[in-house]
Amino acid sequence: MLICAHDAGVKLYGGGAHDLAGQGFIHAFLFFGLFPTYLLLLHRVSQVTGISARNKRAAYLVFPLVLAVHLTLFGWLGVNR
Repeated sequence: MLICAHDAGVKLYGGGAHDLAGQGFIHAFLFFGLFPTYLLLLHRVSQVTGISARNKRAAYLVFPLVLAVHLTLFGWLGVNR
């Protein structure tokens, strides 16, 4: 939720042009930050013992699903304000 709030804040209150190029720039830096975060999550979840493989798969999928929902709902936030 903090990542989503930060992304929305940057899109709404960040300086510069609010057009598709600016949106692409913001999304690029969002993914530059989220990619290592997701890799760390995958590594840490794979090391945890005592939880079922089903729960591990669910943990692997929650992060991309939340990101996909966020970008679907708020991907155009701030364009042509």
